[in-house]
Amino acid sequence: MREDRNREIYALYKHTDIGYDKISKLMKLLKSTVALVIKRAKIHDGNTHDAPRAGRPTKITDAKRQVVLDIIDAEPHLALRDITLKGNVGLGKDTINKISGEAGFKLKIPRKKPFWRKGQKEKRKMFARMRRNWTRAWKWVVFVDKATIEYDPNPVGRKVRLRGHTKWSYY
Repeated sequence: MREDRNREIYALYKHTDIGYDKISKLMKLLKSTVALVIKRAKIHDGNTHDAPRAGRPTKITDAKRQVVLDIIDAEPHLALRDITLKGNVGLGKDTINKISGEAGFKLKIPRKKPFWRKGQKEKRKMFARMRRNWTRAWKWVVFVDKATIEYDPNPVGRKVRLRGHTKWSYY
């Protein structure tokens, strides 16, 4: 679309006697934009294509992206370093993280579930139903089977990469 516009600007300038002001009003563009397009076209012998963008070309190819996504799908608990080593595609951990983010993966920490023996869940529900109308103040009663408190700001081996739309039973 932009190249078509540039081509049209240069054609109006080249084949008619219209100046920058009239072209800018006709095309509803700034006069500086029209001047820049015409100047660039004159330098490059009528070529109105934009120059290639500056910067390093990306190392991420579709094949490398697919390898990384296959590894994450197969083993979502792997750390970025391990994915980098396992993939062996010549990408760094930051690039791997970028690929996983673009694919919609989120880094989650799985929540531990209490171990329920067979029938224990139903017994707990029945206990609560029977005592639903107790006059005793429930806000002072605490039932504790087993309690542990763990704090680890960076739990090793416990993080999992999941796509945003995926719902797992332990989340």
